[in-house]
Amino acid sequence: MLEVKHGFFDVLGPGANLDLVVDGLGQHFELFLNAYKPYPCGIVIHPALDACLDIRQQVSPELKPVSATLRVHPFALTLCDLRTPVTLLESHVSLYHWVAAALVRGRAGLAEAQLDCIHDPQVAALRARIEAVPDETLGREQAIAEVSFSDGKTIRSHILNVRGSLARPMTDDELDAKFRAQASGVLPSAKVETLLRLCRGVASLPDVGKEIADAMAL
Repeated sequence: MLEVKHGFFDVLGPGANLDLVVDGLGQHFELFLNAYKPYPCGIVIHPALDACLDIRQQVSPELKPVSATLRVHPFALTLCDLRTPVTLLESHVSLYHWVAAALVRGRAGLAEAQLDCIHDPQVAALRARIEAVPDETLGREQAIAEVSFSDGKTIRSHILNVRGSLARPMTDDELDAKFRAQASGVLPSAKVETLLRLCRGVASLPDVGKEIADAMAL
């Protein structure tokens, strides 16, 4: 079913190097190259988001962002060059929306993908004042942002390794915070903490399904 004519490789990967299928078998595991995403949007947007959140944390919450210039890997614009999203789906692939939302709200979570944020007048106005420039000298996990604020100052941030990458994985505290933010939308806080504790100790649970089902039924 894999190698024959009209088989899996012939249909989905004609000309593929089949030797790579068993290269490093039992020694190399692609699963270990996976990482957790900190933000609920297109991953090519993440470096610019990191840069803008870094800048936002350096200034007083009272200061308003006026404009921003981004230097990003070309893929970020190839895949997410959508300035004015209309739907929830479009918001996930809009570089301008996420950068604007992060600078206005100081965060980039599930709430920033919702319609109220898409239509937020401050976010929408800032989206129009963001310039994004492709820069082939930057890696896919890198970005440079320069943001001007209402006090006249401009702050720059250069991200070399995006949060959530293999070089800069999310910490346990960051993962717990992400879990709480997502689970709190469907569970009361007490059950969120119970489920988090069970997930953290899943290796020691004698019956994973029963333990979690019992805890959620309480």
